[in-house]
Amino acid sequence: MKKIISLLSAFAIICGTAICCAEPVKAFEAATMEEYNQQVKEQKQSAFPDPDASYSVTEINSLVYHIYDEYAVLAECKDRDITEVVIPDEINGLPVVGIVDSPFGFCRNLTSITLPDSFQYFDWFDLTNTCSVWLGSSEEPVPSVSEIVVYETNPYYTVSDGLLYSKDMKTLVGCPPAMGIKELKISEKTETIGDYAFVTCMGLEKAVIPSNIEHINNNAFTACPDLVYAELPENIHSISGDMFSFCTSLSEVRFRGIIETIGYGAFYECNSLKDFTIPETVTYIGANAFNNSGCVKNEQGIHYVQNWVVGSDEDITEAVIKDDTAGIAEMSFTSRSNLVFMNIPTSVKYIGDVVFLGINYNPAVMYYGCEYINEKTITASKMTTDIYILNPECRIFDSEKTIPANYKLLAQDYDPANKYLTGDIVIHGYAGSTAQAYAEKYNRKFESIEENTVAGDVNADSEFNIADVVCFQKWLLNASDTEISNLSAADFAADNKLDVFDLILMKKKLIENGSASHNEEKSIIQGLKNGMTSGEVFEVTGMDYIDKSEGLRNTVTYYYPVNAGEAFGTALDGMMFVEFDMDTDQLVNYGYHLGRKGNSDSLVFPYSKQELKEAYDTIMNVLTEWYGEGQKGSLSGAEEEYIWELYDGQLWAVYGVNLWSMNEPEQYEKGINEVIISCSR
Repeated sequence: MKKIISLLSAFAIICGTAICCAEPVKAFEAATMEEYNQQVKEQKQSAFPDPDASYSVTEINSLVYHIYDEYAVLAECKDRDITEVVIPDEINGLPVVGIVDSPFGFCRNLTSITLPDSFQYFDWFDLTNTCSVWLGSSEEPVPSVSEIVVYETNPYYTVSDGLLYSKDMKTLVGCPPAMGIKELKISEKTETIGDYAFVTCMGLEKAVIPSNIEHINNNAFTACPDLVYAELPENIHSISGDMFSFCTSLSEVRFRGIIETIGYGAFYECNSLKDFTIPETVTYIGANAFNNSGCVKNEQGIHYVQNWVVGSDEDITEAVIKDDTAGIAEMSFTSRSNLVFMNIPTSVKYIGDVVFLGINYNPAVMYYGCEYINEKTITASKMTTDIYILNPECRIFDSEKTIPANYKLLAQDYDPANKYLTGDIVIHGYAGSTAQAYAEKYNRKFESIEENTVAGDVNADSEFNIADVVCFQKWLLNASDTEISNLSAADFAADNKLDVFDLILMKKKLIENGSASHNEEKSIIQGLKNGMTSGEVFEVTGMDYIDKSEGLRNTVTYYYPVNAGEAFGTALDGMMFVEFDMDTDQLVNYGYHLGRKGNSDSLVFPYSKQELKEAYDTIMNVLTEWYGEGQKGSLSGAEEEYIWELYDGQLWAVYGVNLWSMNEPEQYEKGINEVIISCSR
């Protein structure tokens, strides 16, 4: 039953009208959707019979014919219980030359079809399809045709071992779907396997295609529910469109030749195909080639088969493609209305057509580190407002359509008169780069990366600090909640590649620079050391503290306000404190209470646990860079505690409860409420 249902799903895709009837495309190894659409166009232009020609209708023995001036075609069989059909040579003195639509689509018991000598115009799927269903129907038909008969006098076709061939046997036209073959047996004379030749072949388990085959057309093995193994010969270099689509049992595919392209939908719905190796020789993968295939891995909303991007989640918002990615399949990010950020690394060598397509409410920013942008990669991406081309020598296809001049966004408030918001797409690139040359040639808006970039300022706030380091590190780890505004600023190695080496250089530069929050001595508060007198401390901190308290250990503590960004680049307000031994007047403890506001009379802890955890992670990155890995602390009640041994005391980093407020149960019971960094003796 499961295979039958899968088969019906396949027919729902293959066929597209009120009743399921197909319009197969005759073509050699189509890979791209553009090729497919062109073939459909050409087929319509040369359609037979001419759709505009007038005809009369005649019914004889339950067979309905369309009668034209010089010939007749079979259009429908009204006897749904018929088991054998012999198509006549002529009707009303006119030769019967072919069929239209799927005349036997509802003939569930039809097993044998005899073709007349005059018969030459038909598509194999239309001829043998007995599984058409009305949309919405729960019926589960299976293929029934097991025999095709032609006479020896037929000038166009012949049958060998039950398979229909062209008269010269160079083309295998089709295998009756209910014939029950388990393995292929193809004539040595054959060079081409035709469109839909083995479509819905029940029982076919193994398809080892012989070496004499040079072409395999579109949909050749579509919806073969029992097919487990397929092997392609030396002469096949392209997997044609939908070749194995809906082969739900297919688990192994072997290539004896050099494969260069994998066509659109080639392994669509092959959910048993768990292991698949994309040959290194592949340079193009068509749209939906691996949709719902068992070998697809989803990472951060991006669908990969090995080192190729083959698709994406419909609701993806940011697409940061992995560094080792070799290629991006056609239409991988088409109609992703929530996508606002895309980064393509330098490792990408092959990019399909129309990778991005669509119009939405949100502007999108694209970063390209790869070697080239082809003619149709982004030409239809109307929501892109800014394109950063990080490779100064990027090969941009020389056409004004390659990079659009204007973006087009849907207006948030619908107004028939002003449905879209439009503006200039900005190309960002290096001075003297191919990006600038393209922009000048085609009158595109251009902004030089050097003119507006502070080295290291990945969050585009015009400053380079620890916040940029943390942001870039999270981005390298593919953190889903991380947004990058200026990736070009992170290329410290100047190799047009963003990786861990840039992060190392970024951290080194930050330490060399120092900042207002921590100096070259790596002091958490610049200029302070335990043992300093209160007078020495107040020369550093000033006297504008906002609170003062006396502790249980004969100490006195002064509190200073700290604004977001002033302590380790975190986003928390809080307090800086200095604590003195009242007997010796020496500094015994100093640091930060981040996440608290007010004074002892009106103390509040306004931040969420997530906000505190993000701040703690930021601080830990800095302290680990300075002092190495800390040791796990032992203070009770804290979520995370680490300690470092310093020459002037112990440095604590605590993420947890307000440990110094044991005498304030209402605060302690709140649990997570602040982050504490404390240097004590």
